[in-house]
Amino acid sequence: RFEREARGLSSLQHPNIVSIVDRGDTDGGVPYLVMEFIEGPSLREVMRSPLFDARAALRIFGEVARAIDYAHRRNVIHRDLKPENILLDEQAGGIAKVGDFGLAAFVADEPSRFNLTQTHMAMGTLAYMAPEQRLDAKSADGRADIYSLGVLLYELLTGSTPMGTFEPPSRLRQGLDPRVDHVVFRCLRPDPDDRFASVAALLE
Repeated sequence: RFEREARGLSSLQHPNIVSIVDRGDTDGGVPYLVMEFIEGPSLREVMRSPLFDARAALRIFGEVARAIDYAHRRNVIHRDLKPENILLDEQAGGIAKVGDFGLAAFVADEPSRFNLTQTHMAMGTLAYMAPEQRLDAKSADGRADIYSLGVLLYELLTGSTPMGTFEPPSRLRQGLDPRVDHVVFRCLRPDPDDRFASVAALLE
């Protein structure tokens, strides 16, 4: 699994994805990855700042979404999007970098993917997981990442995750364009068929 992940992620070269620099095995046979060093806080740390505004939230969200769109186009589903897995590169002007593809599914390699993820097994972080991913991670496709992006956007704008019946972001964030509400609610539809068909459509 480790080798397969390393091979898959080494093909992801995007300014908003943490890059793999090298991979190999130690003399003792322990596999390793060398990843680029990102000097800066996680998005979780930044979200705690009172200076975090809606404009910055939408910029960061756009960068994360572009990274996930790129990954999806290369048949990689992240499956664990959350603020802890997004770093802000201070040396590059604070751009967002998505990391931790440890739970990723490589959908181009169906037999191996199914061997790695058992039926009816949940994988990910509960608050950010799509309903179908909570039931069966193996059956979740790229639309599960779209759900996670919706949770992330809601939290970026309001400071809380959407649980149960929740208020539209524009009611909780003064001055926020209410058109953002439609984007958030569509991402968070329980039925994957009712969400955006792709991250590209979400970005548009």
